Amino acid sequence: MTSSALRKHTPTPAPKRQRSNQAKKPSLVIERAPRVQSRLPVLLDGKLGATKDISSTGILFEFDDDYATGSHIQFELEMNTPGGPITILCSGEVVRVNKDSGRSSIAAKIISQTMLVNEH
Repeated sequence: MTSSALRKHTPTPAPKRQRSNQAKKPSLVIERAPRVQSRLPVLLDGKLGATKDISSTGILFEFDDDYATGSHIQFELEMNTPGGPITILCSGEVVRVNKDSGRSSIAAKIISQTMLVNEH
């Protein structure tokens, strides 16, 4: 027998995977609440505007005045329902403002809301 046949075979280890110094960033999925396109009167700082759409967590409305992103606002929505008119008092935070043709589209996150049933 040759000496090479007598040598014990030692397997070659697999190359080690190189680790990246950068941690993988978790993918962020933001689910939005369903929006309902609706044209409702909205009262903000004693001035009248109108909603473009509304959801359970936010609102988009048109207004003549401009508001800074991050500012806290108080507004009222008035709705006619089969049971009579209602007013919804809301507080929110402005999350986006877009200007178009002299009017502002203001997107706000609704922080709190209280429904008042109006006497008819």
